Amino acid sequence: MEHFLIFIFLPYVLSQCPSMDVVTPACECLPVALTVSHYLSVQCNKTGELKREDILCCNTNSSNQDSIEAQDIFKLITVGSQLTKFDFKLLENMTNLQILNLSRSGIRQVDWDNCQLGNLRELDLSHNEIENTTKDFFICNGNIKKIGLHGNMWMCELFLWFIDWVRDAEDNGIEILHKEDIFCYVKKKQDTEPAEMGLDYVVNTCPRNCSCRTISNDRVILQVNCSGRMWWDFPEQVPSQTRILYLENNKIQSFYRFRNGTNYRNVSAVHLDNNQIASLAELEGIKPTYRFATLSLSGNRLTHVSSYIMDQLKCAFKLGGNPWNCNCKYGTTLRTFIIDQMKRIDDINNITCASTDEHYPNKIVSELSQIDLCDPEEDVFNILDLVNGILTTLIIVVLAKVIYDWWHFKHTGQLPLGPIAIIQLWKNKRLRLNSMDA
Repeated sequence: MEHFLIFIFLPYVLSQCPSMDVVTPACECLPVALTVSHYLSVQCNKTGELKREDILCCNTNSSNQDSIEAQDIFKLITVGSQLTKFDFKLLENMTNLQILNLSRSGIRQVDWDNCQLGNLRELDLSHNEIENTTKDFFICNGNIKKIGLHGNMWMCELFLWFIDWVRDAEDNGIEILHKEDIFCYVKKKQDTEPAEMGLDYVVNTCPRNCSCRTISNDRVILQVNCSGRMWWDFPEQVPSQTRILYLENNKIQSFYRFRNGTNYRNVSAVHLDNNQIASLAELEGIKPTYRFATLSLSGNRLTHVSSYIMDQLKCAFKLGGNPWNCNCKYGTTLRTFIIDQMKRIDDINNITCASTDEHYPNKIVSELSQIDLCDPEEDVFNILDLVNGILTTLIIVVLAKVIYDWWHFKHTGQLPLGPIAIIQLWKNKRLRLNSMDA
């Protein structure tokens, strides 16, 4: 029974191809036997939709057969065709396909769903009108060694994942053809030319171990995400179009590199939650801060703020989860800033005194009063401490003078001069000098 079914099925497949006895239009896909092996190279010059039977079932004397086997195809070329669409499912079972050249084929839409091209070595999609691609295709068909993607209309928001793939690919010896000519585009809302961004530039400037993507519909604006990547400092450079920078969950301690980096001047939002920043002093006077929209610093090591710097940073803040010092000196400055800038602070209820604070551990700063932070009785004690300090200093000076006078009398036998005598000697010396000048 099994043999009978096979016997019926095979002729049915072959019957899908034109008969040798039937006069058919010129073939749009011509298989040519390769001299080095039994594999075939198929050249298609197709207008319209390319179908699987176009590739496998063409009646041509060049191969002396009505159909060819999918696994016999080594190279497939569609250069010069007008396909508009290409479906990688057409290549099903072409397990020995190593070279696929779809360049200059008028392709606008691609269905990338095919993970059976494990032997594919060269893929050329250049000079079409393709807008999007998928990461999964390149992962599951991971033996590609040469790829051409230039001359297309890649959309940045769908394509910038390719940056990481390109960098890894080059490290693994994969050749990216004309990488300097690969651009991605951001469609504008108005009927104008789309903004473009060179992939080669972004690949070279997007920090390694970070991801870059566009977030705008009308111009090239980049979001760079380096969160949770064990960064100890800001990246040395970011793409110049970067507006939003994520560096959360790292070990950054300083704004030094941010202050001195040339490509940070356009950054308007910085997310630094859960790092190790203990001071904002390096932001004083820095020009990019005037364009800040957001500065998120929750979960760091900040203990106090400078009212001058905070007034300079005219942006939205997140400051919760820091060990704030709530003594009279620093706590009042912090509370005043919170009350005055309440609309700019997104996490007021998370801004609390340090858990180790002597008087108000984990207390919400905005709920403390001026009296709580600076007790009047404590102020009186502070004044008394100051007076006591002054008196102690005077006593030490007087004792030192007494000891000196005693030493002077013991060694010279003369009483030390008093203040009035010292002044009189000084006046006499001035008079002698004046008379000599005259």
